[in-house]
Amino acid sequence: MGTHLKVCEAYLNVKREQDERQQKLAAESGEGNFIMPSRRTISRDVMDMFLEEKEILKSLICKNKQRVSLTTDIWTSAQNMSYMVIISHFIDSDWCLRRKIISFSIMEDHKGKSIGKKIEACLLEWGIERVCAIIVDNASGNDVAIDYVKNQMLMWKNVDALVLRGDYMHVSCCAHILNLIVTGELKELHASVAGIRNVVKYVRSSTSRLKAFKHCVDHVKGPNGTVVLDCITRWNSTYLMLMTALKFREAFERMAEVD
Repeated sequence: MGTHLKVCEAYLNVKREQDERQQKLAAESGEGNFIMPSRRTISRDVMDMFLEEKEILKSLICKNKQRVSLTTDIWTSAQNMSYMVIISHFIDSDWCLRRKIISFSIMEDHKGKSIGKKIEACLLEWGIERVCAIIVDNASGNDVAIDYVKNQMLMWKNVDALVLRGDYMHVSCCAHILNLIVTGELKELHASVAGIRNVVKYVRSSTSRLKAFKHCVDHVKGPNGTVVLDCITRWNSTYLMLMTALKFREAFERMAEVD
C-alpha cells in the first residue's frame, strides 16, 4: 500500500511541475491572454458567417435577374446515406462564369418527385426566377423531376421563367454519357482490370504489406509515391490506377518473387 501511495505522490509532483512549466511558457509567449471560446460561441459564429456569406452569394445570383443553369446529382455514402447537391452556373455582371454550390442535403429516397421538390425549394430559397437548363444524368427519376420543376415554374407569375416553356430545359450530362461509354468498353478488359485492382487491394490491405511493397520499390529503384485504388464514384480513378500500376510494374514483379 505504501508503495502505491509513493507512486501516486511522485506522479502528482511530476504533473504539477509540467503544469507550472506550461503556464510559464504561455506567459512568456503571450498566449496566456487568449481565452478559448465555448463550443456554442464557435457554433454561433460559424452559423453567422455562413448566413452572411449566403446573403452575399444570393445577391450576386439575383443582382441582374440573369438566367441560371443548374447541375444536380445524388449519391449514396458508405453509411447508406443519400446526399443531393445542386450547383448553380451563371454569368455575373463582369461576364465571368460562376459556379456555386447552393444546396447540399440528405435525401430520403431517389424518387423523381422528391428530387423535383428539392430543386423547386432550392429555387424559391435563393430567389432564382429564371432558369436556362438543368443538367442531370440518365437516371429515370430525373425525367420525372424535370417535368415536375417545369410544371411548377410554368405556374409562376414570371412569364420569362423558362426558355421556350422549358421544352429544352432537360439536358443530359455529357460527362456521365462519356463515362457510360468508357465503362461499357472496359467490360472487354474486365479480367485484366480486375486483376490489377486485386493486386492493389492486396498491397494496401495492411501496413506491413504496404511497407514490404515500398521496400520492393526501393530495391528496383522505382518512382516515388504509391499505388492508387480506383473508386466507382471517381470516374477517372480507374485510369489513374492503371497508369500508376504501370509505373510500379517492376516493384510488383519483385514482390511476387519475395512475398
